[in-house]
Parts: sequence; C-alpha cells; structure tokens
Amino acid sequence: CAFERASPLTRALVAEAVRRIEAAGPLDDAAALRQALHSQPTRAAQVAARAWLLGERLGLPAELARWRQLALWSVLALAVLLALAALATARAVLAPDGSINAVAAFVSLLGWHTLMLLPWLAGLLWAGRGAGDLSLGRMALGLAARVPIDRGPHALTLLHAAAAVLRRARLWPWLTGLLSHTIWALAFALMLALLAFGFAFHAYRLTWETTILSAEFFQRFVAATGALPAWLGFAVPDAAAVQQVGNAAQGAALPGAGQREWAWWLMGCVFTYGLLPRVLLAAFSGWRWRAGQARLAVDMADPEVRRIAARLAALEPPPQVIDAEHRPDAAPRWSPTAPPGAPGTLALIGFEMPPEVDWPPAGLLQPTH
Repeated sequence: CAFERASPLTRALVAEAVRRIEAAGPLDDAAALRQALHSQPTRAAQVAARAWLLGERLGLPAELARWRQLALWSVLALAVLLALAALATARAVLAPDGSINAVAAFVSLLGWHTLMLLPWLAGLLWAGRGAGDLSLGRMALGLAARVPIDRGPHALTLLHAAAAVLRRARLWPWLTGLLSHTIWALAFALMLALLAFGFAFHAYRLTWETTILSAEFFQRFVAATGALPAWLGFAVPDAAAVQQVGNAAQGAALPGAGQREWAWWLMGCVFTYGLLPRVLLAAFSGWRWRAGQARLAVDMADPEVRRIAARLAALEPPPQVIDAEHRPDAAPRWSPTAPPGAPGTLALIGFEMPPEVDWPPAGLLQPTH
C-alpha cells in the first residue's frame, strides 16, 4: 500500500499535519483505527498508519507530491533570477567604451553570495536555530506551498507541519541549506557560462580605477583573491599586469594576452569562491539531511499519541488460549502411588515457604474423582 512505500519523512509530515488539523476538531477515524490495527504489527506503526489514512482522505500525500514538483521549479526559477541579477549588477559597472572595473565586477558577482552565506553558517553555531528562516531554501518552500495551481486547502498547514517536524529533528537547516546551496550553485554555473560566452565573443577590457587607493592595494587584492584560483589552474595577473591595467585606465595600450589573464582571474574567482563552496555545502547538507531522517519516528511519549494508542488497544479482542493443552483425561486424578511425571499426574512444588505454613497442605493427598 502507499503507506508501506512512503518514506519516514513523508509519514511524519502527514502525521503532524493531521495532528494540527485535528486541533480544530476531531476527525471521524473509526474506520482508520480498525484498518490500522489490522494492517500493522506494532503500536507505533498503527498510530502512523491511522494518521496516513486520515491524511489520504484529506489529500495530504497528493499535496506533498505537488509540493515537491513545485519546489524543483522554484529552485530553478530562483537560480535563474540570481544569476541574471548578479550579471546585471556586474554589467552596471560596464563603461560605454567596453571597459569593466575588475574589482567592482568581483564584488558584484560574489558580494550577495557572501552576505547570504555568512548568516547560514552563523546559524549552525547555535544548533541550527533560525539558520534556515531567512534563506533561499525557505523561500523556495514557501513559494511551492503558495503557488495557487492545484493547491489544496491544507497546503499552508502542511508547510507549517514540515517546519515543526524538521526543527524537532534538527533537519530544518539542512533541508533549507540543501535547497539554498543548490540554488546558488546553479546560479554560479549559469554565471560562468554567460561570462565565458561574453569573454569569448566580445572584447571587454578589465581595468581598475581609483581616486584614493594605490596600485599596491590592487596588486595585493589580485594576489590574495587569485591564490586559490591559481592553485586550481586558472591564470592570474601578476603585479606587472596589474600595473599595466592601471596604466591602460589612463589611456595606455594593453596587450590582448593580459586581458585574457584578467578574464580567467574573474572566472576563476567566481568558480573558486562561488560555485565550489556552494557545491560542497550542498553535498554536505544533503548528507546530513539523509542521515538525520533516521531520527524521524513516532514519539510514543507524546500525550496525543498515547491517547490514540489507548483507543487502538481498546479495539483489540481479549486474550484467548489458542493452543490449549490436550490431556487424555478431562479430570486428572491425584494418585500418590504413581511415579513422578506419569501421564495423568499433577505436581505441586513449594519454594521458600515460610515456617508457619504447613507443607504439604492438609487434604491434598486425598485422591480426587
């Protein structure tokens, strides 16, 4: 059945959503209780099956399936918007003559990524409290729940139930982190593709200009930001190339080979400080997300769960002897002369009897008929 095929997470979400719906008034669950009692072997599984059957009647599993599909589209849409916004910001520093301020482009492409990554990392230091509330992952889930296409009446209840379940299991920051890092990774992959296309088929000139900073500042900046990209194989301008760019900003000619180094430096920085960290964090969040789902189980100490378990126990038939012992005589007789263990005999054993008790009991040696 669908309950057997459902993951522990899906069962937990449906159970929490049903609990929240029943907070406004109990549901008719007589048939669900009987079906759960006869279909599942353990009490915890019976409680979960009862919630699942009620959830199916309310359309919650179908809402979850719709939610997953829309969440994927939300992730793709947010990734495209991020990439276009970053490129539009970088294009804002493009001069009419085709020159680009290299440092301004670096900040435009990586600034928002850094500002949004730091709060997520800081939130993990407090055991995940609030780490996913202001993230793109939370936004993607909210969009999926609020899209009006085929939305059921309990879509928002399911969203709040998911947040509650995942926070209790400390999975909320890992789910929102997985979605957020995936969105950013897709956005950076799109940025790199568009940057590579633009540098391959357009003649841009990366320069730096300043009023109060010195050439040494830009030399140190390029050397510091280019250390990791250079280790990964990207070309990085040296101090002489940085000085040439400064001279080019004042009207001096710049060789084309130098411009290629600047283009590779910018793309290397986007790859190293943007795409690579997001891919690694998405993989780490996905690993923690999958590992943490093993903690999702029915809390049998919860008062509401205990109440449902008591109602399930009340439906069970009274205990019966299903393998009664068969004896040759319906009424066995006591025979003091029969050897111990003979068919039709009984044994009476006294263990650590107090001194004031007569043993064997008076009258027990008399045969009965």
